[in-house]
Amino acid sequence: MKKFSKAFLLGAALLTAVSAQAVNVTYNVNAADAVKMTCNGTTTVLAQGDNSFDLPEYTSIEFSGVSPYVIEKVVNSSGTPSSVYSGTWYATVYSSDQGETYSITVKNLDESRTGSFTLTVDDPTRVSAILSGSYSSVTLTEGTQTVKFDPESETTLILSPADYSKPLYAVTLDGTPVSENYGSYNVPLTQGCVVDVTAIIPAVPVTVSFSYSEGGQGALSGVLVDGEAVADFNGTSLVMTAGQSLSLVPNSLYGIDEFKIDGSNVYWGGGYNYQIQSVTKDTEIYVGAHQYSLVSVTVKANNPEQVKLYRGYSYSNDQVTLTGAETVVELPENNSLLSWAAADGCYFVSVKVNGEIYTSDNITAADGCVIELETAAIVMDKTAAVWIDDRSAIDQYFSFQSNTRVPLGDGFQSGYNLVEYYNAYNPFGLSWYTSGDVVGKVYVNDELKNPMYEGSTAYELNLADRDVVKIFYASEPVACTVTFDLEEGLSVDGSYDLIREIESYSEPMKCFAGTQLTISKKETPVKVKVNDVEVAEAETTGVYQFEVSDAATTVKIVKDQDSGIGAIAAEGENRAVYNLQGIRVADSLEGLPAGIYISNGRKVAVKR
Repeated sequence: MKKFSKAFLLGAALLTAVSAQAVNVTYNVNAADAVKMTCNGTTTVLAQGDNSFDLPEYTSIEFSGVSPYVIEKVVNSSGTPSSVYSGTWYATVYSSDQGETYSITVKNLDESRTGSFTLTVDDPTRVSAILSGSYSSVTLTEGTQTVKFDPESETTLILSPADYSKPLYAVTLDGTPVSENYGSYNVPLTQGCVVDVTAIIPAVPVTVSFSYSEGGQGALSGVLVDGEAVADFNGTSLVMTAGQSLSLVPNSLYGIDEFKIDGSNVYWGGGYNYQIQSVTKDTEIYVGAHQYSLVSVTVKANNPEQVKLYRGYSYSNDQVTLTGAETVVELPENNSLLSWAAADGCYFVSVKVNGEIYTSDNITAADGCVIELETAAIVMDKTAAVWIDDRSAIDQYFSFQSNTRVPLGDGFQSGYNLVEYYNAYNPFGLSWYTSGDVVGKVYVNDELKNPMYEGSTAYELNLADRDVVKIFYASEPVACTVTFDLEEGLSVDGSYDLIREIESYSEPMKCFAGTQLTISKKETPVKVKVNDVEVAEAETTGVYQFEVSDAATTVKIVKDQDSGIGAIAAEGENRAVYNLQGIRVADSLEGLPAGIYISNGRKVAVKR
């Protein structure tokens, strides 16, 4: 037995990379250099006789002929044939192939093609021609040519458009039209037959006729010719130019039950346009359809201009115009979906369906359904503070966002961060991820909050106006008690955490270390001491600001005996002003540009 060592070595080099049991298999070829073996992208030409390989199990190989040869048949040592597809054998190596020999018989097409036919083509660039059996492409030239074929295996000429958007106009065999089969033409070949291919569609008028089942008239809402709507379509006939495309536009109020083109059933369930890529001849179209019953839905809106209502999902952009506080919308029974969204700058206060609270933004409505949409304009009329002991402790991911998915925490830093919001922002979402170990405790108004589930770092926070969120990453919170010693007869303004008022100076105040307190004079100048240490006045503004650090803290507030009557400022003057990020921006509101500020623990709007 002849061993083809070159092929063996190349094949071994290709396939030893696969870690599997090697299988010794032999491929015998009946003609020298007539078969190529392709594996892992590498091709090896096999020699005449035996070609033996040690191949890993499950290796996939493709065997094909080297022109002008094609593989005719393959049998194993027991004479069992393998399937050959279009002159190619696809094989997979199994352990059962150990020691097996496959005999590969090839055919020389130059010798076997004893038959011939005449082929005429007007534009060869628009035509693909394949001979069955060998699946060989026919090289086409413009005009008439003689084509050889194998009468035993190449019994059919398969003609199709080179570009399926440009179908062939006509194919004839010995002068008789050949029927189209999904854009292709299968032409049976006999010795001396004549095949004529007309690829170029002549610019002649063609008529498309339409008929309908009983009750189906109206199933088409229109037609498009080459993508343009036909304005005067009467529903029964249409004259167009051969080669143009025709699109049928369904009426969403009808269901398509049956659809035929030239008497042949074609699937079209409606719901989308049906396109005939190219109409080349007079065509008859039949549409069997029925009209859907209608679902009537009442939509009530307290402010129609603040609502966007859609048939179907909002991305379909089929918007319904609300005609007033109450609008009746009719929808087909098969697609009664309605969806809604708030107009820009607005939000939903509540949504009710048949009197019950509804939380989704769409519904498949039943007949008689009543949808109530209450909206309001967005007014950022609430403020919350988020205090973080050490923002740098979270090095991977940090998120604080509204229920409406507005990201609010991207710029958060250590210390206080003010958030302006409105009701629909609730509940807020807080989450983080870090590579290090952190305390990870969250408080709202000094009340410990639990994560959404045990072990997670995701929180859902429902906040009221002037609520304060505190997050401890670097250390455990330290509880502190602040006692006020306010001189009798003295009146001051006080706040803590920037936005909360000190409600009583006669009762101890509980808070965490790091809480910022602000004491402001009213009519009478004051001095402030914290645990007997005097607090410096903020640039003679009458404002004293400090952080609580001791577990037991005493704040003593007395009249400033060193201040004369001329130093007494009128109420409302000289009070420190902060922006919504908690940064001090001025000593008073006077002269500030329009905007929202925090002064004396209150949110103040400055208008110019």
